[in-house]
Amino acid sequence: RFDVNNGFPLITTRSMKGSWKAMVYELLWFLSGSTKIADLNKNGIHIWDIWATPEICGPLGLEPGDLGPVYGKQWRAFNGGGPQPVDQIKKVVDDLKSNPDSRRLVVSAWNPVDVEKVFVAPCHCFFKFFHAQGKLSLHVFQRSADVPIGVPFDIAEYALLLMMVAQVTNLKSKDLVYTFSDTHIYLNQIEQVK
Repeated sequence: RFDVNNGFPLITTRSMKGSWKAMVYELLWFLSGSTKIADLNKNGIHIWDIWATPEICGPLGLEPGDLGPVYGKQWRAFNGGGPQPVDQIKKVVDDLKSNPDSRRLVVSAWNPVDVEKVFVAPCHCFFKFFHAQGKLSLHVFQRSADVPIGVPFDIAEYALLLMMVAQVTNLKSKDLVYTFSDTHIYLNQIEQVK
């Protein structure tokens, strides 16, 4: 749990000096709804390139450079089989403006319809906003967490998302609450973690 009013939560198990730009542009990429690597690359960000190769995309029926229905697609055009895709980010922002005390302020990147169509299934797969007395908090559930590499990056990214959504809804940022399941350190990370 991080009260973002006490400082921005940069976890020190990973240097974020070179990662700040990547984190910001990745979040903007998600929010844009893009699944194309070129949209990240044009800003000098290459953190997803390894997953956009012909060897990975081809067997999934994707064009190289297209990651398929990953975060941005799910956030901005979630298709669970209904009459039309749902822009979950727009819905949450609209709901926060009109009914901030709703208990339905949820965004899901986990879509059972699409999860087998991507090589990397969503790790941070679900988040929910909570409003009380003009303050906005965000609770994130992450199903799989690479402690030394991914966790510091993800915490910072969602803290920034909380601050951005609070700003556009005229609320004050409060708490980022993070829940991890299947937290792990890979064998090739043990020495660095020590």
